[in-house]
Parts: sequence; C-alpha cells; structure tokens
Amino acid sequence: VVGGPPEAPQRAAQPLWVFVESNYPPVGLKRSGGHYVASCPFHADATPSLHVYEEHFYCFSCKAHGDVFDWVQKTESVTWWESVRRAAELLGVPLQTS
Repeated sequence: VVGGPPEAPQRAAQPLWVFVESNYPPVGLKRSGGHYVASCPFHADATPSLHVYEEHFYCFSCKAHGDVFDWVQKTESVTWWESVRRAAELLGVPLQTS
C-alpha cells in the first residue's frame, strides 16, 4: 500500500470488486468487460462513472481513486489506520498488534 507503514497489509485477500459487492451492496456494481462499473457513491452521479478493477477503483467524474483501504476510508469516513482495521475485520483477517 503506497503511503502506508511497512507493516500494513500490502494487498487484499480478494479482488476489490468482490470486497465492494460483498460489504457495500448498495453500490450496485455491474460487470463491464474485465471490470465493474457503478454510480459513484462519493458524489451525485447520474451515470456510472465509478470503475472498480481487481486492485483499485477510479471515478472518471470526481477523480476519487484508491485501493481497498482508500475505499473503506472514503465510504466510512475513518482514518487510514481505522480503514485497515475495518477491512481486516470485514475480510476475517486477524491483525497482529504489538
């Protein structure tokens, strides 16, 4: 994860679209070729401008983008570290604390 501490998880255990579809169903992802599209939840969006790929998302309207941790951070309005904890919780991945 770019910008995160080195001990932070480096990638999600599943494709981002599976994570979004499983944990944020109101987004309403629809398959479009090799990725998924939806109306962006980060702004008023009349047409599907949010594209969700295996490891990242990008909105062609508001330019929101990032990985699984950025998704959780933006949708749940939490800090980056809280997003790491929340993503781990949703994925059933224990975090080592010391």
